[in-house]
Amino acid sequence: IDATDNNQDRHELLSDSLAILQDKLTLPQEAMEVCAEILTLRPSDLSRADQLELLASACSGWFRAVEIMTASVNAATEPACLDWSLRCARIREHELEDLAGAVDNLTHALVIHAHHTEATESLERVYTTQKAWTALVDHLRYQVSAPPTDDRRLEITLKIAGIFENKLDQVNEAIDELEAVIDWRSDNEEAFLELQRIHTQRGHWATLCALLERRGDALTDPIEK
Repeated sequence: IDATDNNQDRHELLSDSLAILQDKLTLPQEAMEVCAEILTLRPSDLSRADQLELLASACSGWFRAVEIMTASVNAATEPACLDWSLRCARIREHELEDLAGAVDNLTHALVIHAHHTEATESLERVYTTQKAWTALVDHLRYQVSAPPTDDRRLEITLKIAGIFENKLDQVNEAIDELEAVIDWRSDNEEAFLELQRIHTQRGHWATLCALLERRGDALTDPIEK
């Protein structure tokens, strides 16, 4: 390997060495280093991704795996760059418990591919685990900008209202989010009931009367009305 400057020859020789180290000698740490050399030559070679994770699992070499993958993130072209970023995020979250690092990787993935489903859902989960409520609200609002389906938009807005009320103790902001739902979907019972509860708990009687009148105007069933 050291005697040749031809990258194709080096790649073939390194691949042979990797196979021997992994399958014949069972030396996962040494095999990981050879895999790193291969990825230096071909950083977009995703065929090595599962192999690298398997080797890391065999020797608890997750930190080193993230180092190798990070080098590939920085050198690879799309879509490999996105895949490496998501893999780094998964390892940091589940194997290393490095949530801040996972956030960095997921944020980078969303720069590469805006509104990518896995990156979006994973970042929401990590922020929730971190109890990073303000960041979570910003991320949820980012999701609304996609734009999502009407049902998903409704779900996100109600979630934002819940975070404002229950996690950030910002009730006025929660009311604003719920009223936005009523403005958009006057028949939405969940938003109406949440507003009714908040105004009742806080003694906002005039506002509550106005809300009930507004709710009555939206109903078509004379009994409910």
